[in-house]
Amino acid sequence: MNRYLLDTSALLTLRDDEAGAGEVAEVLFQAQQGQAQCFGCFMTLMEVLYRVWKDESELEGRLAYQQCLSLPIEWIYQQTALLEIAAEIKALNSLSLADAWIAATAQLHNAILIHKDLSFQPWIVPKGFSLINDCKRSISKGHTSSRVLLTCRTTGIDRLYLSCHS
Repeated sequence: MNRYLLDTSALLTLRDDEAGAGEVAEVLFQAQQGQAQCFGCFMTLMEVLYRVWKDESELEGRLAYQQCLSLPIEWIYQQTALLEIAAEIKALNSLSLADAWIAATAQLHNAILIHKDLSFQPWIVPKGFSLINDCKRSISKGHTSSRVLLTCRTTGIDRLYLSCHS
């Protein structure tokens, strides 16, 4: 079963019906049907709340937050293992603090990071992980459930895979 983590940009793409919204909706539909697992990072909830609040209104921000909570997403909150991975990612990259937490959540849960955020590229691979550049080759070999760092462009939404060496 595929495991996905939806970045803030993916959820806002769906909310605003931007290019790639259909792919995000498909991932959520698969999760609702029990055909995939879908995760979200606590930082995404904060980002959705503040971005919509800032751009539209507090009421719209709070509504967007509640809508996120109603999606078939398992929300992941701060824990020590997550903190340590996020710190390593932040130390090695120029990602924002929120993006480091989100990337760490994907890594910790062996999830494919669904995003529309250029800050994830390029990204320094943490120790013990590998970079695979050929998206089609990696997917055809069944690596979508393992953690392989790569990005493939599909209808405006990127998928980031991380692969851990055993």
